[in-house]
Amino acid sequence: MKRVLVDTNVIIDYLRRKDKANSLFFQVFSLKDYIAVVSLTTITELWAGRSMTKQSTLKKVKKIIDNCEITLPSLEIAKQTGRILRQTNYQISFQDAQIAALTLENKFPLLTLDQKDFRKIKRIKFFKLND
Repeated sequence: MKRVLVDTNVIIDYLRRKDKANSLFFQVFSLKDYIAVVSLTTITELWAGRSMTKQSTLKKVKKIIDNCEITLPSLEIAKQTGRILRQTNYQISFQDAQIAALTLENKFPLLTLDQKDFRKIKRIKFFKLND
């Protein structure tokens, strides 16, 4: 099974959709070939959302997170995050830089709905369902 690092926007899209089966998250992880990996940064971003004050949303997010593998930052990830911020001239957010550092250090492909900022980072490999 292949591990895929999931960007926060992919989970948010899944949560907001009425037609969940058409979400990228569902399309990829309904297949048993892939393991969803999320970072502490993604968990922080999800918990920062205003809708997390609703018990129903909290329950849905917890269920998703419980079914994902969690990857933790390390000293090397912190250094890589700093390098990415510097190399991109701080044109991307700290959160995206840390998610990118996790993908690079762990050699995970990144599943995101917004590749624009991540394309500024050399060596990022994006997940493609047909790979």
